[in-house]
Amino acid sequence: MSSLPTITPTPPLSVPVTNSFSLTIADINSYRKNGYHIIPNLLSPSQLEQWRTIAFSAVNDRAERNGKLIGKIAAELEGIDLIRIWHDQALIKESFANPTAWHLDVPYWSFTSLHAISVWIALDDATLENGCLYFMPGSHKVTERRYYAANNAFMEIKVGKNLSDVFITYPELKQWQTVAVPMKAGNASFHSDHLIHSAGANMTPGRRAAMTIQMMPDNMTFNGTQNSLTKKQMDELQIGVSVFNDDNLNPILYKKN
Repeated sequence: MSSLPTITPTPPLSVPVTNSFSLTIADINSYRKNGYHIIPNLLSPSQLEQWRTIAFSAVNDRAERNGKLIGKIAAELEGIDLIRIWHDQALIKESFANPTAWHLDVPYWSFTSLHAISVWIALDDATLENGCLYFMPGSHKVTERRYYAANNAFMEIKVGKNLSDVFITYPELKQWQTVAVPMKAGNASFHSDHLIHSAGANMTPGRRAAMTIQMMPDNMTFNGTQNSLTKKQMDELQIGVSVFNDDNLNPILYKKN
């Protein structure tokens, strides 16, 4: 079974992302072991205000300002040379909203890839009280093995009403270690779309807002799942043939020189 390699530290010991930020070899290895990595202060205070303002607008508006940074981080974590946007969405957990059950993202997407990755950017402080993320570190390796066992296909695993529904499909994860990931506004979590994760209930009178961008490698083909596709697109796409390489619909965030 193919999997992401552990990187042996050789000069240079960091992967530059911007003049003020770099991923270290330890960062990348931690992501590949645990399935997620937290980036403090991905957005500056001024950028954070801009993102809050345009949280419901097209991701292309943000790509010009932040896309290369986000894309480069995602590509380096996944060890790929080019990364595209699949889609983006605002995630608003209103006051006193229910928790989000344990789930993984990749069965929802209209493509299937071991390198599918998402960034979750906190637009408000995400706390234990208002619905921060929870992860099962390393669970992506379990779901990836299931991917191979099913001949490169996933069962349709939807977010259930009960927090424990995912264990019907993955009983081996029922005793798995979990970790809460509170984040300050402007911080970001990059996670593998094969990682089991959830979000807590919002037990406060205020909202908890986040922005998420789902990303994919180049040359991904249609797998038959509708997800965010329109009926017209579904009628035109052919399973295993149609490729999501339209730079207008799925723009390139980052391409390695």
